[in-house]
Amino acid sequence: MKKTIGLSLIALAVAGAGSANATVIIFDGNNGGTAKAGTLETGTGTTVGTDVRGDPLAFNDFTVLAGFSTSTNLADNSFNTSEINNSSDAYQDLTPAHGGLGAYSDSANDKFKSDTDNLESNLITGSTGDEVLFFNFNTAVILEQVWFNGDHTENVAFTNNGGFDAGDTLFNIFFSTDGMNYQSVFGGSGQQAPINQEYLMTGLTSAYSMYAIAATGWNSAPGGYIEAIRYASVPEPGTLALLGLGLAGLGVAGRRKAA
Repeated sequence: MKKTIGLSLIALAVAGAGSANATVIIFDGNNGGTAKAGTLETGTGTTVGTDVRGDPLAFNDFTVLAGFSTSTNLADNSFNTSEINNSSDAYQDLTPAHGGLGAYSDSANDKFKSDTDNLESNLITGSTGDEVLFFNFNTAVILEQVWFNGDHTENVAFTNNGGFDAGDTLFNIFFSTDGMNYQSVFGGSGQQAPINQEYLMTGLTSAYSMYAIAATGWNSAPGGYIEAIRYASVPEPGTLALLGLGLAGLGVAGRRKAA
């Protein structure tokens, strides 16, 4: 019984350590009009007025690259980077009331010449041309939550009628272990509508260093920005070992006292 209690204490302590290490990075200069407990970071790239774009955009803990799908639908549960055109730039729109991270896709294809700086879907056909941002972290982290520029239907349209409408901007979040094959965090269900037009939870419990976030939906979906992300670092093995030894020592001290 005492051993079970000791192991439970270790598990709770590890969970608490992960939660304590959570970081929120905000990309919208006006924070989307909703205060979040996080840090506003401006990526390192080429200045465009008061905004910034780059290939990649560099942040303290990660870099962001942009692309668009050429032969696959990013609404599905997986993709390979061979199906992505990486000629886009990641774009951080800092100035509007509802900005954040998006992508700007220059191309000889006439349809791309009207592309805006947010994250859009179906720039080529009704199932291809989904813009995607790749987040490459310096170390493995658990991506817990992604905020979009929600609560304003001009950018993330969604009618809560029990299903998706033609104008709804949906999103998909992926992870990768090799930088080539990406799997949706939502499994076979793929694309999702942001909760309250605001955010998506990944439900991940494992850490990865490579993630991707794509805009999906149908032809008339207007797209949106990534307003903020929350991720948690994973305790180092040495830290976990010391934590376990410390709790084990508490257990021994307890037994001696009882004796």
